[in-house]
This record gives sequence, structure tokens and C-alpha cells, in this order.
Amino acid sequence: MIYSRWRSSQGGYDYFENSETKGIGDDFSSPVLRQVSPIGVASLDAGRALPMNAKYVGSGVEARGSIVPISRSVLGSIQTMIPKEVLCFVAGIATCWFISRAKK
Repeated sequence: MIYSRWRSSQGGYDYFENSETKGIGDDFSSPVLRQVSPIGVASLDAGRALPMNAKYVGSGVEARGSIVPISRSVLGSIQTMIPKEVLCFVAGIATCWFISRAKK
């Protein structure tokens, strides 16, 4: 299944995909949206939750598949641009550096 998330900094959408499939005519369950004001839900918060096992597969100018809410975290934006292996490597180096500094 394909999911699209709006990129507020650059425009367009980031695409994510997981192994889930939906048959033609299968209905989605209604998303649970948190109402934050008397008039409803902010458009940036609307959409279905991005599954944990969804992988970044690219970006484009049009939404495809199911729409997910915009990412409000800096880490979420970084993860779409940098492969997870690189992030893990950098986190490991930083951890080693902090441990070596603490021993002194």
C-alpha cells in the first residue's frame, strides 16, 4: 500500500510503502482524528496514521494512495532524506563519543 505525506518545506509529497494490500472495493476504517478546536480538526492533522513498517520510497508533486498527516518533528523530516543506516551509524558514533567524554 502507498501512503503520501505533504512536504511543507519543499512542496509535493513524500511516498511511503508497506506490504499491506487492499482489494478493490474494500473500505478503509475511519481515521481517529483529535479535535483541537470547536470548529474541527486542523488540515495538517487530518489523514490516516503512517504504519510503523512503511518505508520511504520517493517523492513527487501529486499525492498517491492514502494521505497521512504532515510530520511535525524535525527527526521525521531528516529520516525521509537520510537512509536509516546512516542515521544509526551517526547515532552510534555520537554515543561512543559521549561515553568516552564521560569517562574522563
